[in-house]
Amino acid sequence: MHLTETDNQAYFDKTKAREKTCAVWLKEQSKAVRKPILFAAIAGITNGLGVIAQSALLAFIMQAIIIDKLPWASLITPFIVLAAVFILRILCVYLHQIWGFDAGAQVRASVRKQLFARFLTLGPAEIKQRQSGELAAVTLEQVDALENYFSRYLPQQMIVGVLPIIMIIMIMPVNWVVGLIFLVTGPLVPIFMALVGMGATSANRSQFLAMARMRGYFLDRLQGLATLKL
Repeated sequence: MHLTETDNQAYFDKTKAREKTCAVWLKEQSKAVRKPILFAAIAGITNGLGVIAQSALLAFIMQAIIIDKLPWASLITPFIVLAAVFILRILCVYLHQIWGFDAGAQVRASVRKQLFARFLTLGPAEIKQRQSGELAAVTLEQVDALENYFSRYLPQQMIVGVLPIIMIIMIMPVNWVVGLIFLVTGPLVPIFMALVGMGATSANRSQFLAMARMRGYFLDRLQGLATLKL
């Protein structure tokens, strides 16, 4: 029995088979770009440590100027260190974006090669049964949509797994109450974000399928304009 796309979507929403298959496929693709992802994460973690150092230096300088009334000449060294931290953070942000983009670009090129190889394997007869606009949308736009996952999500996943722990360790000796609040409330943020994301999965898939059909329909009609004019 032939199932419609709506029936297929209901089945995959129920069994989560599509999500498991996609997760395995994404994991396989990420193995080829493990180094740039790791470098991007290290740059992001270093930038986070720079934020902590910057905040501490600003607090020290404000304390010295406003409360302790120290002369400006005695604060030359803290200002130099603060400027160095600013420069380090700028460099880390730049490297984070460069390495993240490199990971996304490598994955996009690899996936397009896999698609072209698959098209050659299927042959013209099989491809002719699919809308050319839908195939073009998959090859171009939908492959480009993978970039954010590899260039931003995966490095950020490493960053949020390491940086909050470092922050809590550094805050605890200063103020254990604040550190305890961070320790209790911190995990709630990704939990609620995950709940929202799971609720939007089905709607996003419906929109994805609809947009693919619309792109295919539109491109096929554009290709037929010359025939209609004749």
